[in-house]
Amino acid sequence: MNKHFFEKKWLLLLTLTIVMGAGCTSRQTQIERGLQQAYADVKAGKDDLAAIQYRQVIKKDPANIQAYAGLYQLAEYNGDLPEMLRNTQKLEELLPKDVSVKLRLGRLYALAGMPERSADILTQLQKKIGTTPDILTLQAMLQLEEKNMQAARTSASQAVAKDTKQAGAYAVLAKISQYESDYPTALKYADLGLACAKNDEFLRFLKLDILRSMGNSKQEIELATAIAKTHPTNFALNNFLVMQLTQDHLLDSAELILRNVTTALPYDVNHQITLIDWLTKNRSMSAAEQQARQDITQGHADAPVEFALAAILYNQQKYADAEKILQNIVAHASDDVDRLAAESKLAQIYMLQGKRDVAQQLVTKVLKDDPQQPDALMLRAGFYMNAKQYDSAIADLRVITTQKPDMFQAWLMLAQAYSMTTNSDLAIESLRKAYKVSNGAPQIAMVLQSYLLRMNKTAEAQSIVQDLSSQPLGDVSDLTMLAQMQMASKDDDAARETVNKIAALKDAGPIPALLTAQIELQTQQLAAAVNTLMLANKQFPADRRVAELLANALLASHDVVKAEQVINELLKQQADNGTAWLLQSQALWMNHDVPGVILALQNAIKAQPNVPIGYQRLGAVYLQTHQNQLAADTVQQGLVMNPNDINLLFLQAEIDDKNNLAQAIIDYEGILKMQPDNLNVVNNLVYDLDRKGDAVSKQRAWQYATALQGNNNPNYQDTYGWAAFQAGHMAEADHYLRAALQAMPDNIEIKQHLDVERNVQRGAVPH
Repeated sequence: MNKHFFEKKWLLLLTLTIVMGAGCTSRQTQIERGLQQAYADVKAGKDDLAAIQYRQVIKKDPANIQAYAGLYQLAEYNGDLPEMLRNTQKLEELLPKDVSVKLRLGRLYALAGMPERSADILTQLQKKIGTTPDILTLQAMLQLEEKNMQAARTSASQAVAKDTKQAGAYAVLAKISQYESDYPTALKYADLGLACAKNDEFLRFLKLDILRSMGNSKQEIELATAIAKTHPTNFALNNFLVMQLTQDHLLDSAELILRNVTTALPYDVNHQITLIDWLTKNRSMSAAEQQARQDITQGHADAPVEFALAAILYNQQKYADAEKILQNIVAHASDDVDRLAAESKLAQIYMLQGKRDVAQQLVTKVLKDDPQQPDALMLRAGFYMNAKQYDSAIADLRVITTQKPDMFQAWLMLAQAYSMTTNSDLAIESLRKAYKVSNGAPQIAMVLQSYLLRMNKTAEAQSIVQDLSSQPLGDVSDLTMLAQMQMASKDDDAARETVNKIAALKDAGPIPALLTAQIELQTQQLAAAVNTLMLANKQFPADRRVAELLANALLASHDVVKAEQVINELLKQQADNGTAWLLQSQALWMNHDVPGVILALQNAIKAQPNVPIGYQRLGAVYLQTHQNQLAADTVQQGLVMNPNDINLLFLQAEIDDKNNLAQAIIDYEGILKMQPDNLNVVNNLVYDLDRKGDAVSKQRAWQYATALQGNNNPNYQDTYGWAAFQAGHMAEADHYLRAALQAMPDNIEIKQHLDVERNVQRGAVPH
């Protein structure tokens, strides 16, 4: 089998010759035979065996250039970018003066989203060899990574003008055209690139992606199938084809491809894990469990399959079986890495089961054996977060992100920890990292956009939406998140366009109706939202989401009778539907049935004990009905489950306002450390500090009150005006108190504040 990678010039220089001669030691002979066997395995299409041979050679000779070159080409053949990068880094270390190796490394850094490293190599090469077509191509790739489209287009065009065989430059031009939604031009450039390098993996996948953007799924699958026939063991390509077949509901074909790969490579656990994961998502948990058990029984699996089986068992609530599998790994693991990983997974299971003390003991044990075990560190960071020991959590998470920089979950938790310490800049930076290492995952884009909006960074928040919308999203869930982000940015027209794209997909279900109704609710088109949801409820009578949103829309329209009919039907279908009980409590509140509201909220908490909103609402009802002790008890129960929930903490402060002013001030200041931009908290804190009455408290009240300056909320204007008056800023006080009274002319407290201020101004009373 004459594979494409033997055509690569720079690798040809590395792999042309194996020196065989007299005087070779036994070790040298083994190395040479190993290389010969690897080449033979490559030609025979036995990539997995070739990789084993190359790695055995490296064990004997850690500086063997041919072996690293061979591993690179196998990785390229299989579309494995991280492995390509690792082996090219090693080659560059062994051949520091080789320009072709350095150039390849620069391109890989650009493709892997590491522009800083790529730029360093570009600068080195420019000094060494000037502006060649290869340099221009690398420059274009970097400019594309930086979203500098015009500069990238110029550099790529100059590259192909100097050398019409610059496949990478054509790839850049194709990608730019794809960003601009000019798919015919993008396809033309991709074909030009493939004409130069017909086996270039990046261009092949780019062409498949362009076809997907064009909605040409038939041609896309035909192309992927054709490539897969000549690359039967290409892991990335087969995954791509499986994804497309799965999206088109051709599940039997998708499963056949996965099974063919696991048959061809029975000892490669990655393929077994991929099959098990696919079965979990597209067949059933029981099918995935059966496959995992079969792999283990046949002896073709190792710890990763056992870990996968444990996860499947846990998701089926077979907790004892999951623990047994993990305990078996602990007892029989061949190395400490697997044992410690299994113990960390056991700790996760104990946490999810509510066995917090047992989990903490196990985490402590794991970290004693390996202070950098990432799963255990993540758990301990979670413990620290719940205990509000944010600096300790940050220390653990920094270790994880240094050790595993592509672990976006760690970046997300780190962002949360930084936000709790009021370090919004580092929180945003961590979210940016999470977004980048997740390759622009829509769910992380949503989190980043939400935080940016909260920090009033609307321009960057909008750029995140634009970046996501420029991606060729074709999945219902991804497009749904994009539409929700567009709604959060108040770009309802763009959201409607995205909803139309979702509606054109086969598996859209009720999603278009749900999103349309959300847009209508956001724009106060209540009647339209109700009509949309009524139709969807008839079309999808078993879909809870439609019924729940319909009940919500009916309540917003004050049609309590119809809302209760929908809610009662939901509860008839599922008695422990926590959302339905919350909706029921709203309907009962509108009917002034306070005992009914309390019972409904108690049922909501029982159905969803980890969801804070039930505790919030029940605590608020108790507070409004002067049952302060019950309110305090309810909030404390909620804080046990959700110790960092801002709304529960705020309600706790309001309860303390009733009988413990000093504690209420501490409560509000604690919340501001977590959310320094929460003006509602600032307003209440200034009010309480003024109530305390001493000179120091009044000075602190004025310091906090400055955050309210310029706000048009009349309550905030009154608070700021009164604090300004107390601090002796009479002009400010008069301006804001007058503005507040104009907005709320019947508010007695504002009138009293303004009267006092006017009397002082006239000298009627001492200040």
